[in-house]
Amino acid sequence: MSYTARVVWSLTLVACSESGLGALESDDPTGASPTTGTSSEDPPDPPQTTVPDPTTTTTDPTTTTTPTTTTPAGYCWTEDLDPSASVSDVENGFRAGTARDDALEVLDRRWPAGSALLREMAHDPYIDVFLETSSWSLMMDSLMTVVHEETHGYDYENSIHPTRFSYFVTGGLTLETRWIDGFPRSRIASRVEGDATDLYDSLYLVGTQGTYGFTELLDETNCYINGLGGALAGADALPWTMSASDGPLAFLYFIALYLEEAREDDPSLYADLQNDPDVHEVLETFWLRTHFLLEFSDPIPELGIEDQRIRTLLYDHQQTWEDFLGEELDASPCLP
Repeated sequence: MSYTARVVWSLTLVACSESGLGALESDDPTGASPTTGTSSEDPPDPPQTTVPDPTTTTTDPTTTTTPTTTTPAGYCWTEDLDPSASVSDVENGFRAGTARDDALEVLDRRWPAGSALLREMAHDPYIDVFLETSSWSLMMDSLMTVVHEETHGYDYENSIHPTRFSYFVTGGLTLETRWIDGFPRSRIASRVEGDATDLYDSLYLVGTQGTYGFTELLDETNCYINGLGGALAGADALPWTMSASDGPLAFLYFIALYLEEAREDDPSLYADLQNDPDVHEVLETFWLRTHFLLEFSDPIPELGIEDQRIRTLLYDHQQTWEDFLGEELDASPCLP
């Protein structure tokens, strides 16, 4: 990892203590999910990671050619997920001193992608800051925040600024793109419709957060998708309603607005993004995987607050996604 990337990672967790809202949200590239948690000091620099430099490619910025998808029609995203798997024995033995091990056991049984992530990031002392230990229900509630933040940690640790960025998906799948700055995401704030995404607008599209570009937008989306997986693993013990489903939907909507802004006001960037097969793969995965997780979260009303309203906004802009990817999409984890 370059020095610049290490600085970004160091700054990200510090900001997690700076938000209010009675919830953990950050003011930099590691914005946490809106649930509980606190943070205090700078974490140590993560170990350096070697990632190959990308092969240089060139794209004619005046030409927009939608990549031909290699994903066949009828393909469906799937991964191991069983939110109802029994963890009663883990709950019966729970105590503060075993909270991390207990969280891993819950994730092992219910959502292995989450346990794979935490095992990869086991060296990070901030796991024990984000993980609540005072009660079983609070520990289960904090799984969303832990997974969200450790996704940021993994993604930045395994990236090289300013060349490559990595996205943790599951234990067996990590995606990569070029590090693409694009334009500041604050430029999409004026495109947001209504107030359904107010929580996210006020955190991510203004101030320091608003200065971040396309790659950081994708990273935040990835964190909210993984955070929903963590929330599903702890859903049956939640002490209150949380916005677990809202986050991924809001960021898929923000991606649509970003693509519309690029298409209309920065066509060379739009063409560059559209001609990049890695960007295509990441966006397609985000769409399908979000809808896979939503099939599990939709029957659990405690996992959403404004999710239905945000979903309407997203589907109003579904054509933007389809035009960019050059394929039809559905409100499901399957390609039609």
